[in-house]
Formats: sequence, C-alpha cells, structure tokens
Amino acid sequence: MGIFMWRQEYAIDHSLIDAQHRGLFHLGDELHAAMMRGAGDVVISNTLCQLAEYARRHFHDEEAVMQEYGYPLYEEHKAEHEALTKQVSDLIRGLKSGHITVTMDTMHFLRDWLDQSRDAIGPADRPVHRCPGRTVRSGGSGRKAVIQ
Repeated sequence: MGIFMWRQEYAIDHSLIDAQHRGLFHLGDELHAAMMRGAGDVVISNTLCQLAEYARRHFHDEEAVMQEYGYPLYEEHKAEHEALTKQVSDLIRGLKSGHITVTMDTMHFLRDWLDQSRDAIGPADRPVHRCPGRTVRSGGSGRKAVIQ
C-alpha cells in the first residue's frame, strides 16, 4: 500500500480538477515505488520532475477555474501554489546537485504537500466551487458548470 492515498472526501465536484488531484496522488505513488525498489537517482529525479510539472499544470488549471468563478481567496490560494512549487523545485535542485537524497522524510513531505495533512485538497479547493452565495457544480466536461 502506498503512502499517497486519494480519498473521495478530497473531491470538489469538478471533474477536471478532481482527475488532476487523483493524478498527483498516482505520481506520488510512482515516486514512492521507485524509491522503495531502490531505483537510481536519475529515475527518482525524473519521476519527481514529472510530478512537479504535472502539479504546475494542475495549479494553472485550478487557478483558471478560480478566476472563472470569482473565487474570493484566489490570491491567497495562488500564493500557496507558488510556495509549494518553490519547495518542490528546491528539492529537485538539491537532488540533482547531490546535496540531498530522497528518503521517507522526503516522501512524507511530498505526501503532505499533496494532501496538506489530509485536509487541504478538499477544504482548500472546495470553496472554489462554493463561493459565497452560490454553489458551482461541474458539468460533464469539468470545464462547464451550473451555478445555483
């Protein structure tokens, strides 16, 4: 069993964002599996880079959804994304330079980065779709929504 566990309670009822969140957890599990089987630093570094790039794309998409719906805490949430991206970029640089290695502590950092101690993905992102005075539910494509 991996340490990156998607839970349905993290779902925010937006098909694109929920699929991306699940994808982030999947990539985290791939990274953990590479570390556990003793894959070389190049494999681990490449997997970590994939995870970071996927996260950057996800943050971009999520921020676009926030702006589309006028999410009132957009700037704060975007700042969280930027801080998390910097932390992972620093980790990648350290790994590539040989100054750090991927350990279980690194895996726990990444797990916490992904699920914010099992709290943030749902509650932090869910308000995007439940702005004051309205509820936003995704349509079939994840890009269209019904505002109630």
